[in-house]
Amino acid sequence: MGNGKVGYGGFNRLIFRVGRLQVNSNFMYAGKDFYGFFNNSWLAVNGFTYYLSRKINIGFSNNVTRLNPSYDVTVINKSPYSSGNIAFLNYEYNTKNRFTLSYNNQEREDRGTVKTFHYKETFGRLSYNLNAPKFTLWFNSQYGTAQNLLVKSDSSVNRQSISNTIQPQFRVVPWLWLGGYFEYQRTSKFSDNNRLTDFYFYGGSARINMGKKFNANFMYRNSYAPDELVERRSYLDLGVTLDLDRHIFSIQGGRTFIPNYDNTDQNSLFFVAKYTLRIGVPVAKNRNLGSIRGQVLGLSEDIKRNGVLVRLGERKFLTDPSGNFYFNNLLPDKYYVTMERSTMGVGVVANTKIPMEVIVRADSTQQVTIPLTKTGEIKGKIDFVAIEQIGTVDIHKNKPLVLVKMVNGTESYITQVNKNDEFSFKEIKPDKWKITAWIPGKQEQFEISNSEEAMVLGANQVKEIQLVIKPIVRKINFSQKTYNLSSKK
Repeated sequence: MGNGKVGYGGFNRLIFRVGRLQVNSNFMYAGKDFYGFFNNSWLAVNGFTYYLSRKINIGFSNNVTRLNPSYDVTVINKSPYSSGNIAFLNYEYNTKNRFTLSYNNQEREDRGTVKTFHYKETFGRLSYNLNAPKFTLWFNSQYGTAQNLLVKSDSSVNRQSISNTIQPQFRVVPWLWLGGYFEYQRTSKFSDNNRLTDFYFYGGSARINMGKKFNANFMYRNSYAPDELVERRSYLDLGVTLDLDRHIFSIQGGRTFIPNYDNTDQNSLFFVAKYTLRIGVPVAKNRNLGSIRGQVLGLSEDIKRNGVLVRLGERKFLTDPSGNFYFNNLLPDKYYVTMERSTMGVGVVANTKIPMEVIVRADSTQQVTIPLTKTGEIKGKIDFVAIEQIGTVDIHKNKPLVLVKMVNGTESYITQVNKNDEFSFKEIKPDKWKITAWIPGKQEQFEISNSEEAMVLGANQVKEIQLVIKPIVRKINFSQKTYNLSSKK
């Protein structure tokens, strides 16, 4: 409620999967009098994905966005109106290499006082993503046509539209990552006279992580395309932190585009320096105590490390932006480090044994590392096959209880096949797993094909397995020989 009026808003998010088909639906609505972040807005994003195999899936998505963010006191953010359709094919060659091929058509319209873009575009796109331990690469290439709707209709003809982007990152040493960003566009969709124009965008990044003592990050972009500038406005980001126990020095800086009420684009360069003095730090160290210092690592860039709750008995610690955590003043003993699963994010698990055993010794610091990885899923289907023979069990009327177990040497999970003859293991750590199926108490009555199967499960993978169960057929063999029985006294 605001200004004496009652406003209404709502949203829904739906994701469900049936067999190989997954459906996603998102909808948001905010009325004209809704007093919130949006008003007089609606958004609909819907699509489906069909998994042809473990490595290939196809799908289609549609989105319509009509968002009106509420104005800030000094900053005006006007989201563009946009709509589009995408038909795509994904191919995951292995856990490190992924390809995407898609056909796209979209329309985007700037809603600023002076429009900088309004266009329709149709193009094909090829994307490639490589994720290796010391090198990552994202490449995107698209080719199609664009119609500039800002010019007069008689001259607004379809023109060529090309875009190529490459974004590599290298781990130079264990504590240093360096990256680059290069993009080339040739299009007429931002021109006021429908003329083909070349755009060049470039930038770089660096990340330094030297444990608790020193951390730094840097990002630079020379510019953005007009339809990107309404969403991303940072040309320069800098953050440096030096932690010397009692003394902490930090520097934050950046160069940012800010639209305001004067309809001028503020391009502000700023730096902030901060010094922190920790008061109450013990002057003398108790040499009978020890400590644990650890770090949560993400095995992929999209895994968050900040805000993960780490437990040590009754003690708790939320990790910092670099994933660091600390437990000080510990008596020499054996401890177990655990993590709160709900704070790690959906589909993320520790890629090591948890709880982790740590032995703390007097006057020493134990260093621990907990890698986090995306999970996978194993789905199974049981095919019950009937045997038409007198004396065999009618398997469809008397289906046996089937249990399935998966082990990797240190962990094991057991599940029961449901009434739809299916089973699944979700949010499973990537590893080599052995799947075993059995029928408790009735092993001698039924036969299970491939009752044991080994597989390698990767991050974000869904692997499927099918088991065939049928009654054991017992045979009676008749001999052609004649036997005479007699008794002699």
